[in-house]
Amino acid sequence: MTIFSVRQYTSSKLTLHSSLAMLVSIAAFVVPASSVNYPSALYNTAIFLVISSVLFLFYRTEREPFCRLEKIMLISWLVYPAVTALDLWLRVGWIWIEFQEPSRFLLVLPIFLMARRVGFSQDMLKWGVFVGALATAVWAYYQKIDLGIHRAGGGTSGLIATFGDISLMLGVLTIALFQPQWRLRKRWLLLALFGLFCGVFASLSSGTKGGWISMPVLAWVMVDLMDNPTYKKRFAVLAAFVLAAVLVWWFVPFIAQRVNVIPTAIYEYFVNGHIADESAGIRLALWHAAALIFWENPL
Repeated sequence: MTIFSVRQYTSSKLTLHSSLAMLVSIAAFVVPASSVNYPSALYNTAIFLVISSVLFLFYRTEREPFCRLEKIMLISWLVYPAVTALDLWLRVGWIWIEFQEPSRFLLVLPIFLMARRVGFSQDMLKWGVFVGALATAVWAYYQKIDLGIHRAGGGTSGLIATFGDISLMLGVLTIALFQPQWRLRKRWLLLALFGLFCGVFASLSSGTKGGWISMPVLAWVMVDLMDNPTYKKRFAVLAAFVLAAVLVWWFVPFIAQRVNVIPTAIYEYFVNGHIADESAGIRLALWHAAALIFWENPL
């Protein structure tokens, strides 16, 4: 009787894990695929992940020790909201709306713990990222070419900068997630590069200069995906990126227009003390203010 009970418990446990793994796999596809223009799908999936992961915390499972990388991730997700909470408490007083963005990192914790225990399909995740990157390019092309909109936008928040940043992330993640395939079979590299192109195209169409700043760093880091990464390969990829960026700046007036305001904005702010651009100039003022706040109150 005892053996039967143990087997029945194990079977139900495996059924629960397999069912959750299937649902998490579907969510892993839906979230990146719908991250551009389907906020209802994205938010409903996110709500499901949060609720199910919180409930899963009360489900007894065997403990598995965290590896070093997992510990770093967990600490990072905890430090940012903790520092923000201390800053609000000690400097300006508690404001719930100001804690809204940092608190979202806390919601990642139960989702990570659930996905770590039940598992999910990495194929669903990478194809969801590829579909999302493709969707950003199609949406950007439709806005720029068919509708004649100056700066392509979208995303779940409707902000242009959000659309550009999400597009760039999806493109880079396509290269990273398909690495096990294109590392062995080069034909997969064409698919991964196409996903990267889609994400970069959508980001450029949005005119989001803030996201473009990360491109040289991303190009440098992505060399680690190659076999035997060396500094020679890093500088070669970085040189190719600089050449491509110069060509895009030279032949695409929209990109040149967005980039050329940066030197003027820097000069006007630091020399004349004026905000000359609604994007770069305002960011310089915000960074300056943040530096002054930190200098006066480092904690």
